[in-house]
Amino acid sequence: MSAAAAGIRLVEVRFDVPGATLLHPLTLELDSIGVTGIIGQNGSGKSTLLKILARHQAATGGEVSYAGRALKDWSAREFARAVGYLPQRTPPAAQLKVRELAALGRYPWHGALGRFRPSDHDKVAAALALTGTAAQADRFVDTLSDGERQRAWLAMLVAQEARLLLLDEPIAALDIAHQVEVLRLLRQLNERHGIASIVVIHEINLAARFCDRIIALKEGRMIAHAAPSEIMAPERLLQIYDIPMAVVSEPGSDGPLAYVCNLSS
Repeated sequence: MSAAAAGIRLVEVRFDVPGATLLHPLTLELDSIGVTGIIGQNGSGKSTLLKILARHQAATGGEVSYAGRALKDWSAREFARAVGYLPQRTPPAAQLKVRELAALGRYPWHGALGRFRPSDHDKVAAALALTGTAAQADRFVDTLSDGERQRAWLAMLVAQEARLLLLDEPIAALDIAHQVEVLRLLRQLNERHGIASIVVIHEINLAARFCDRIIALKEGRMIAHAAPSEIMAPERLLQIYDIPMAVVSEPGSDGPLAYVCNLSS
């Protein structure tokens, strides 16, 4: 199946809680190609949308399909073989080494009681190499820096052989160097190995630099789905963030760079 064929389709998808609508009816088609960013203010519905795509939260209306099949029609193991999900807050990994964490990614392929075959070891070794975590393979996950820890979790998803990664703010707790490192890794995984990503991200300039497409949400509604060049316009950024922003050419490149302006007014 081609990456384009393995797309995501949402038809009138919504999510309600008592007394509020967190995600208003959304119709959208996404090819599982490249890196797609989801941006917006806090409370705009970014994490809600990603959880629905990951089957960690059922929509209260509408239908989501992946590769032409409704999400509800996928078995848990089958879906895990195709789609990997990393929540904003990763679960504790106490007493797990990086190699052991990566090995958990093989669970959808052999099951809890299945034998870990030589091919599984090979997949784990390849995932460690691809994510640059082989040197930390025998270190405990809890002893790693934030950036190293994110790479270790990504190694687990790569070992899972997922073709689509859903990542909820994977760079939120990282310094700028590690933010760039993680996003650069996602681009490399896509360009060299065909692994696509949908990423919730707050840093608009990093989203513009590393994403192929950007979805902008506001108050639970999609207000834009476009290339970064179309998103990085003052009037569009004002619409998304409710604050005046200017856009200039990044020094040393042709890419746009946005910054907040008129703070004194």
